[in-house]
Amino acid sequence: MQGARTTLTINGTEWSIPLNPLLEDCKICFNDLAITRVCDSEHRYCLGCYDKFETGECPECKKELIDRKAALSSQRNYLNALEKTTFFCLTQNCQWEGSFKQLEIHKKLCLETKERCSFGCGEHLFRYQIKHHQTECRKRPYKEGNLVTDYETVLEVKQLKSECQDALKKTSLEQGSKNHLYERLVRIFPLVADAALEEHEPVTQPTGTVYQKECAYKCGFIASSIKEISSHICPNVPLTCRHCKNHVLPKEIGGHESICDERVVSCRLCGVDTKQVLLALHFQSCIKHPEECPQCQCMVVRQELEQHKQTQCLSRLIDCERCFTSVVFSELEAHKQGCWLTKPVTLREGKPDAILLTPQPDSVGPFYQNGNNSSVIYMVTTHDQLKSLPKQHHKHVFPRDLVLRCTYDGEPATMQESFTIWGEKRWMLCLRQRYPNNFITSRADVLDADSNIICSFYRNWYPKITDIEINANDRDKDTAALHKDEISRLEHYSHPSHLRIIRFMKK
Repeated sequence: MQGARTTLTINGTEWSIPLNPLLEDCKICFNDLAITRVCDSEHRYCLGCYDKFETGECPECKKELIDRKAALSSQRNYLNALEKTTFFCLTQNCQWEGSFKQLEIHKKLCLETKERCSFGCGEHLFRYQIKHHQTECRKRPYKEGNLVTDYETVLEVKQLKSECQDALKKTSLEQGSKNHLYERLVRIFPLVADAALEEHEPVTQPTGTVYQKECAYKCGFIASSIKEISSHICPNVPLTCRHCKNHVLPKEIGGHESICDERVVSCRLCGVDTKQVLLALHFQSCIKHPEECPQCQCMVVRQELEQHKQTQCLSRLIDCERCFTSVVFSELEAHKQGCWLTKPVTLREGKPDAILLTPQPDSVGPFYQNGNNSSVIYMVTTHDQLKSLPKQHHKHVFPRDLVLRCTYDGEPATMQESFTIWGEKRWMLCLRQRYPNNFITSRADVLDADSNIICSFYRNWYPKITDIEINANDRDKDTAALHKDEISRLEHYSHPSHLRIIRFMKK
């Protein structure tokens, strides 16, 4: 958005500038800049008005004027502000903008400024029209034979000649016609006589076959002397573009600078300044540029895309916290309602001592418990998940990047899975309370759907000890491990139900 602007008068010409409290017109003459401090109250006027103060007092506060040297010195700050200011031409249809130093040049060359034809015809034209006009101007310099005058006079001489010839053929003329013819002859005859006698003065404008010097910049001006060509201000003298430094015709400089590829522009998205020619390249890395999310096809600001894909996109894949199946986020709630691991599981189903397991509240992973008793917890898995353990090579049964959380013996706990084939193949589970008070002696077993023990976990590196010390500082004591023999038993165990239950039980 274009900022606020004001007008400023310099040497009688008004210019438009961005609003600046340091720069204003003289409040007396309104014809020049008020950049001269005249008193200790910081009142300012133009230097011309300062020199005209005959009373020696400031016209506003009546304080004594400061001396002229101090007044001139006070202009420094305002001149610095002028040099940093961009000026805009106020002439209608002119789009020129430039620095303070370029004002006088533009003032002389602005093609949208009107001026009178120099041939004296009285026409008031735009500068860009002058060249064409002067090729047809009735007062343009013209030579016919030896007669050097303007084009209009040459036409009148020819017309007068014709009328004189007609008058000679007539026996008499009316008195009015005689007087009119006489007045024109008196005016024209000296010109014709001078031409006939070759006593005319050298003309200062280009005419016919008189010696001519054409402007090197092809503006149409033709001089008849070195003095004329040296004093000629040509509107076609190339100006330097302040962006690309190329030379451009004055009539084209405004339009060129407004579209120059080297001009500095601000990215409309992030506000970073860059060259126009590099803007398309900038958009490829602009942090505010919209990009299409590959998952939901929504347009997202580039710097927020990764976060969107991970935490906000409704089409992102997310693992169910119970069964670990990847589902689209927008369908997660519907999946949870149908997920089999969100429903109760019955061990020894159909028997008098059946055990009803319900999902643990706020758990992450397939954790169950019987009633409110969290000193015995169950992880519900399947035969297909565990039978592949012999073939695993550092692959996990549960998602590696998901922290399994449960409640054990009344306290929040986490479950960590690991797998190793160093020395002897082992599958390990480490259950630890988040805020342990002491270690808890426990045991871990793998059960079938009838609560029969298929195999038991042992302490890591201790294949004969089934006591697992939960929360122990020694990681070998608090880690439950299945060794290769137990893993093999799991692989070959057969039962009508596909369920396999990992039970951690406080002893």
